[in-house]
Amino acid sequence: MKRFLAIGMALMLASCSGGSSGKTATNNDDGGGTVTASAFPTALAVASPLDVTSGASGKATTRGIGSGTVVSRYNWATTLISEILSGATPSKCTFDPDMFLKQAVNASCYGPVVDYSGHPNAGGGGAPASGELPPGDVGIWMSVDPVDGHACAAAELNARMEGISDRSIASLMALASMVCTINTSGGTLSMPDATTPTISLTTAMAASAPAGVTFNDVSLNYATTTGGEAKYTYHMDLTYNTRNIVIELGHVPNSASSFIYRGQVAYRIGDTTNAGNCAGGWGGGGSPSPVDTTMNGSFVYTRAGAGDMTVELREGTFCGKDVDGLDSNKLVDAADKYNAGTNPNGWADNFNILRASYNPLTLVGDYAYAWQAGFMDGNTRVFNLGVAEDADDATVDLSATSFYGYGPDIQNLDPSISGFICNWAGPGNSHSLLELAQKQVVSFDPGTGKFVSGGDNITYAPTNSCDYDGTGTFTFDTDASGSTDSNPAFAITNNLATGTDDGTGTLTIEKTILNAGIVVPAIPTCTECKP
Repeated sequence: MKRFLAIGMALMLASCSGGSSGKTATNNDDGGGTVTASAFPTALAVASPLDVTSGASGKATTRGIGSGTVVSRYNWATTLISEILSGATPSKCTFDPDMFLKQAVNASCYGPVVDYSGHPNAGGGGAPASGELPPGDVGIWMSVDPVDGHACAAAELNARMEGISDRSIASLMALASMVCTINTSGGTLSMPDATTPTISLTTAMAASAPAGVTFNDVSLNYATTTGGEAKYTYHMDLTYNTRNIVIELGHVPNSASSFIYRGQVAYRIGDTTNAGNCAGGWGGGGSPSPVDTTMNGSFVYTRAGAGDMTVELREGTFCGKDVDGLDSNKLVDAADKYNAGTNPNGWADNFNILRASYNPLTLVGDYAYAWQAGFMDGNTRVFNLGVAEDADDATVDLSATSFYGYGPDIQNLDPSISGFICNWAGPGNSHSLLELAQKQVVSFDPGTGKFVSGGDNITYAPTNSCDYDGTGTFTFDTDASGSTDSNPAFAITNNLATGTDDGTGTLTIEKTILNAGIVVPAIPTCTECKP
């Protein structure tokens, strides 16, 4: 009976693929006290709440996202994972290893190269009075993305998160294939328990290995916490086309409800690149050549009920081969920064933090996503957003209030907006934070399958003050067409979201965001979860 974990997973899929009916799945006890239906985290994925995809025939839709032709990425992912868990044949026990290799990009509407001439802050050093602002530095530059048609807040959040989303989903799919292998073994394999606490799946997994994948070491362990709770620890070490990938999961279910659980995932992905800040890369000085890097990721999750999930994900690219970038709690260490002389194996590129507290049935909740391109940047770029349902019970479409700005250095583990920088890389630039932020309200349009803008506060002049008085010769590219088009005789006053009195007479953008109903979630507490 221990191998029939799929029955409980199918029940969970049925309960999570549609509306919030409040029905719960029944745990399946194998007679030996092991709650097999909750040995793996269901309804869990890491994805932008504004990410939707079309053409996913046969996939369940998240409530509020379309009518079957458009599905949320979150629900698409949890459906795929549940299909692996409930697979009836070894051919279903598979995953896509290419998802581990997805690279982050920016949407076309965000941070384009901006040509400028006669910059008013010239003379203070740095860039010349005329030139171009580099990619990624001007925030939300156009209201709508010209490529995918989404409002820019949705397009950019989706684009930036796609890489971490792919890797986290691939990690869960790969680990779910271990359960599938047990379920389809014809009784030769069983879930571990107190009598047989550890099982090896290395040989059995080879039968359903994806193309290019060799399993080096695969095992599943059962233990109990200090409070007597069951804990399942998954370990997978594989090679995919010469890249070493290690994934681990510690999962603690609740004996009374499959809607309550907690756990922690860690993954490590080896690669070779010449595009980063490690010694020998583009940012490391000299002529670039291929260098070894290691992507380290971790995410903690706690589900306190059917509609109550909290997640934190961290990910960064570390310099060197097979570098373990985790701290003593097996979380990626944001303070472990690269230094060519004293810490050559620290992280150098693309550190990300996602913090989210939401209903996994609807995706309604609070989200904070911050990223830092390089170890020397000193500031994060940040989205803080609140996702809600509209008042129309017939369609229940999602909407979101999104703020974009800058936050403290990523090592502070604080994915909240502290202000805005309008002249990040231009002449005489200042990184002093102003109590401003970009704001865009978006809502899902079932007719187009897109998140559309319902109001923007995004325009500004790329100067230290975010404004231009119209008395000089300053002109810049307002529409990313490749040529300057603003009129130097016209004054430009920003329309960004401004600070609100925090109760002490000080205007802060943090108070403005809080007044919009958005709360940056705290780091989830997950005792005894580390794998």
